[in-house]
Amino acid sequence: MVIEYWHWLALGLVLCGLEIITSGFVLLWFGVAAIGLSIAVAVYPDISAEYQIFLWAIGSLSSIAFWHFVVRPKIKKNVKSASRIADVIGTKGTVIKGPTRIGEIKGRVRFTVPVLGENEWSFRSEDDFAEGDVVVIKSVVNDVLVVFKN
Repeated sequence: MVIEYWHWLALGLVLCGLEIITSGFVLLWFGVAAIGLSIAVAVYPDISAEYQIFLWAIGSLSSIAFWHFVVRPKIKKNVKSASRIADVIGTKGTVIKGPTRIGEIKGRVRFTVPVLGENEWSFRSEDDFAEGDVVVIKSVVNDVLVVFKN
């Protein structure tokens, strides 16, 4: 049985394409390993089919391990959802609707990462805000954020 480089390339592209439909970043790494192997087979075409499959398995497991132990923890550390009130103090958000009067609770702020389970919150403040201003959470009182201008 002869496995050509383009077989691995096609398999890799199909697996990467299937990753778009599924979630979890598993098929992607099998596809990346297949594409990497297609390059190796194009450079060294005398690699036996059994050894190619072995290399693909090792490459797949290595890339999954790299994702799971190196990349994923870094992403989780940078994108965290604040779930306790103490965790939200100091979080920055963008004003999407400013209050009509200072101290009024009619302002709305949006966060890129959920704060206490929500992306948007009502807020009040002693400062004056316009849409697009960046604010920082000072405290949470009765399900309303108290913020100040950054």
